[in-house]
Order: sequence, then structure tokens, then C-alpha cells
Amino acid sequence: MDREAQDTQAQGLGYEFEVKEQDRWLPIANVARIMKTALPENAKIAKEAKECMQECVSEFISFITSEASEKCQQEKRKTVNGEDILFAMTSLGFENYAEALKIYLARYREVCYPTFLSNHPHKPNLPSSKRLYPPFPSPSLPFPFYLILPFSSPLSSTPPPPSPPSSASLPLPPRQKT
Repeated sequence: MDREAQDTQAQGLGYEFEVKEQDRWLPIANVARIMKTALPENAKIAKEAKECMQECVSEFISFITSEASEKCQQEKRKTVNGEDILFAMTSLGFENYAEALKIYLARYREVCYPTFLSNHPHKPNLPSSKRLYPPFPSPSLPFPFYLILPFSSPLSSTPPPPSPPSSASLPLPPRQKT
């Protein structure tokens, strides 16, 4: 299905609306910047490769978010949080990546919200109104892409990605001023 056909559909929602391409896909400049961090410094990236990656990552995010949203609907919640994303990734077969993100999310919360964590031991059923941390890491924080690269398809003959490092070896995100 091409981009134009997808943009006018709201599958499973019972209604149609038009979604602008700029709202459906991640900004190509951001995708290209992330691609460059994973490649050697002198590597060149074709326009078609950037566009293909833009579509792939946008679809991947939509796929994971849809699964997480479904879980929230079943639990009669309106807010998708980090744990929902991790659950969706695990249930869809991306457990290697979910483990790395689980470590990152925990470290992010340790650094950015230390008083919350010390005053509230982890309670999975804590209502979202009582959560003082954002549901997912801020885009302004650097994500440790080495945790998920190189990508290995389950259908390829290459070995699976290495297991994530311990949380002690992860870089800390910059502390936010309060």
C-alpha cells in the first residue's frame, strides 16, 4: 500500500480522516541524523535509503504503539506509559530490544526523578495521575543506540545482537535542573 492510500485510512477505528504526510512520518532530517550516528563517518546515505528508513521506523513505532494502546484500552486506561511500550515490544517478539530500553528507562528515571523513586517504591498499579515522571524518555536526552545496533533480523543468518550491558555501564543522561 502506498503512502497516499495509508494517509486516508484509520484502520480499526471506524472512521476516516486525512493525515498529513508530515504528521504520519518522522522528520527525514532526524532519521538521517540517527542513521549517520550508526554508520562510519565517511559513509554516504542515498535519498531513497533515508526515505525507506523513514517509512520503516514510522511503521515500527506505529506497530508498537498500537499494541501498547490496545493493552491500555483493555485495562481501561487512557495514557500509554513506558511499561506499556516495553510490554508491547516483548509481546511482539522484540524482547532483546525491550531489555535494553527497560534498562535505559530505569536509568533515566533514576537520574531525572531521584526523589520520586526514593519516596515511591516501584508500584506497577500506581495511577498515572500519581506518576511524577514522563511515561517515556525525553527526546532531548541522548539514546544509547549502541544498545540496539547492529540490527539483526530473526530471519537472517547473522547471530542475534549481544545481550544489553549491565545498567552500571550505561551512560547517564544529563541531570535536569529543578
